[in-house]
Amino acid sequence: MERLSFDNENSYDGLEATIHVARYLLASTHCKGRRVLDIACGEGYGSRMLKEWGASEVLGIDVSQEAIEHARHNFGREGVEFHCSPAEDLPKLLAGQGFDLIVSLETIEHLREPERFLADLRQVLNPGGCIIISCPNDWWYFPSEQEKNPYHVRKYHFEEFRSQTEAVLGAASVWLNGAPTFGFLNSIRGACTGVSADSSQLEMLKGQNIGLTRVLPAEMNGGPTDENASYFVGVWGGDPEALSGTAALLPLSMDAFKKGIFQGHFVPKQEQQHEKIKQVIKSLEENLSAEVTQRDDLLNQLRELELLQYTGTRENYRFQEALDDLNLLAKRRNEESTLRDNEMRRQGLLRQAVLAENAEMRNTIHQLKMQSAHRFEQTYQSDELDALKYKMAELQVGHDRYVRLSRLLPGRLRRGVMALKKIIRGS
Repeated sequence: MERLSFDNENSYDGLEATIHVARYLLASTHCKGRRVLDIACGEGYGSRMLKEWGASEVLGIDVSQEAIEHARHNFGREGVEFHCSPAEDLPKLLAGQGFDLIVSLETIEHLREPERFLADLRQVLNPGGCIIISCPNDWWYFPSEQEKNPYHVRKYHFEEFRSQTEAVLGAASVWLNGAPTFGFLNSIRGACTGVSADSSQLEMLKGQNIGLTRVLPAEMNGGPTDENASYFVGVWGGDPEALSGTAALLPLSMDAFKKGIFQGHFVPKQEQQHEKIKQVIKSLEENLSAEVTQRDDLLNQLRELELLQYTGTRENYRFQEALDDLNLLAKRRNEESTLRDNEMRRQGLLRQAVLAENAEMRNTIHQLKMQSAHRFEQTYQSDELDALKYKMAELQVGHDRYVRLSRLLPGRLRRGVMALKKIIRGS
């Protein structure tokens, strides 16, 4: 988090509070009775704590006018002053002044001329005074060349930070790594119940000092190094022994520990993404503004075209009516032509059907005639055969009678009758 905010819109963030308070605690053993300069004080909570820890007076300086107004509102008191100024303008602002303790936390990474800034700090430090400077380990939060905190001018490795500061201020009294810690706290029952849901960041000022803290050896490859610390601290002057072991602790329940207090707190990348999103939104807004202007121009042109079109509306309407009438007439004629074609096709099909039916009837009549003639011939032949059979039967009867009669007559008489018969036939 780039800067802690203490307005009512932001709820209490315990982990961020420990990071910021832990850095200021480095000055707690060196500020008593001293005149303190707090560079890049933000919203002023650290300046207020330095005063409460015994500083005779504290001057907080920050480049943000908004932050200074919040500092004066939330943390201003007797012996604590706040001024808005860039860090590069210290000589002009602090001409003729001197300070026993100078605190510059997370400042150097914002500056384009850090060497000049460090020289200005040296100029306003009283003899025997102490300077405490911290720098974030941005290479851990943003490990690639392309990634960076959008508010930072550059990223420092520890050796870069040390060489740059010592080149101006000389060898440091001590170097420290700032890192998270884990352990267990023995607290009086009910003393660490936590804040309410609507509590602001101001709750961080209610912390209390405790004693008998013991730091144990870190597990293998688990302790902070220059590569994986959260921030670096250099101290010039003062008592190095008094600085080591300062810490700000955040009590946790086992439930909060199990959930994972660090989840959601690795936000520099998110802040960078948010900044990129803001830039994209700004670009989109600019493009939208240009598009709106272009749209307005097009709308004006469209109105002019509509005005020109309006003058010919009646002629176009009449022409359209005539065209519609012609289309309707053509449609009707097409429909009538279609009806005629359909009727002709229907009549042609009907004629073909009648011709086919007539041909079938003629064929049927011919077949019936043939059958009738055949049947008549068969009937006629049958009648003649019956007549012949009847005639033969009559002849047979006459023959049989003749035979019988001839058998009854004597031979001489039969011959005489035969001769008489011939005579009769001959006459």
